Amino acid sequence: MKWKIVANSLVMIVMLVCLLPALLSAEDKYPKKPISMVITFGAGGAASISGKMEADALEKALGQPVNLIHKPGGGTIPGVMSVMNAPPDGYTLLRVSAPSMVTNPLIRKTPFTHNDFIPICLTSYNSPVLYVRADSPYKDLNDFIEAGRKKTMLVGVNQIGAPPHLAAMQLSQAADIKFDTITYKQIPKSILGLMGGHVEAAVGLLFDNKKNDGKIRPLAILDNRRSEHLPDVPTVNELIPGADINSWVRAGISVKKGTPENIVNTLVEACEQELNTAEFKAKAETTNHAFNFVSGPEACNKVIEEGIAAYKPVIEKLGIKK
Repeated sequence: MKWKIVANSLVMIVMLVCLLPALLSAEDKYPKKPISMVITFGAGGAASISGKMEADALEKALGQPVNLIHKPGGGTIPGVMSVMNAPPDGYTLLRVSAPSMVTNPLIRKTPFTHNDFIPICLTSYNSPVLYVRADSPYKDLNDFIEAGRKKTMLVGVNQIGAPPHLAAMQLSQAADIKFDTITYKQIPKSILGLMGGHVEAAVGLLFDNKKNDGKIRPLAILDNRRSEHLPDVPTVNELIPGADINSWVRAGISVKKGTPENIVNTLVEACEQELNTAEFKAKAETTNHAFNFVSGPEACNKVIEEGIAAYKPVIEKLGIKK
């Protein structure tokens, strides 16, 4: 009788050993539930629209819903901290932006830096653009500068220290004119402030020209490169001798440091599969985002650190470090 009990026990042990890899595999499977992607800007803006496109594309590769969570305000810090306070399990993604990864840690003491996150991919870049109303008397940048030498101009920006604000301050120095900046919670609201006559100009992005076609006029691209989306609009560097405005407006996806390597690899593969395609590129560029895909933590960190190196002397020169 005893030998039968022993034999049965041995059979059960062998079966458990055989099943163990499958059980562990099921336990390690990712993702097993919906994923959240935190966007540190309000709904309706460029980050929200392009973030939704990315989330929809990732759902196809991952087989789970990817839901957008908007946490605007506070210079992106509350949104970033919501990811910092979440478990590093791949179920809370952070959508990369210039303020969250590059400019804020240079301007103020933040409870995080880009080193607290693992970048998965970067998908696109954008450029700040100086806009006036379509019926404005300022037909080009020279008109705007000439008026600015006679009075202090009111210029709308989305937040202090974000690329639009930094670009506006660089323009002010390059053109030797003074701005009073009026801050709004997000770029669409600064454009609405412009159209409502509350400011004389606003710094938006390439995206805003298409969204508000016929209501606003782009005067200059506040970057060192022209855009195919605004082929007739010059850069400030072309118009003002000696000007050197170079903006870093990037978007992408990251996770909290400490996320397991297998989950990071799964996310990188999903982005490669669904975002690094001609179909997604064409869709992304309908929103006036210049598609520029960078994949994997090492390559993405290099691009982010290039942004930090570019903005550090600008912020020091402008004297806005807090």
